[in-house]
Amino acid sequence: MKRPDRGGARPAVVLLGHGSRGTRQGRPFRPLCAWMNRLHPDALWTDAYLSLCGPSLPEAAGTLAAAGVREVRVLPLFLVEGRHVRVDLPAALEECLRRHPSLEFRLSPVLAKDPAVAGLLLLRLGQARAWRLRKGGGRTAAPRRAKRLGDPGRDPSSFSIEN
Repeated sequence: MKRPDRGGARPAVVLLGHGSRGTRQGRPFRPLCAWMNRLHPDALWTDAYLSLCGPSLPEAAGTLAAAGVREVRVLPLFLVEGRHVRVDLPAALEECLRRHPSLEFRLSPVLAKDPAVAGLLLLRLGQARAWRLRKGGGRTAAPRRAKRLGDPGRDPSSFSIEN
């Protein structure tokens, strides 16, 4: 089937995330978008966030519309279909369509629905390091050759990896 003429404009891909209040996080997908723009220049890669920071999806859509984009592919970088995906994302897309009726939006499913995630999990499993606690409450990553995973009673979120 022949695709409709888009007037030569390349499509945009929006990496959509949750967002963060932390100033250190800022726009965490910006570096990934820059990398994807170099690897896949047939599309214009950008980022947007559902809450806590910007740009919002409607704001990003406005920027893309002003740049002459006609097709926007939204890739939600959420593992599962939680409240943001079930409620906030449809509301943001409705707002985008209301503000920019000339744009065509395509929405990808959440990450857990993609079989490629299993391969990524296996890859990451091979990269995992063991954890251990320092005396006095500090924490560190165990050397790569370590077999222990530290105190199983300790909250895993309190650990960090030191490179």
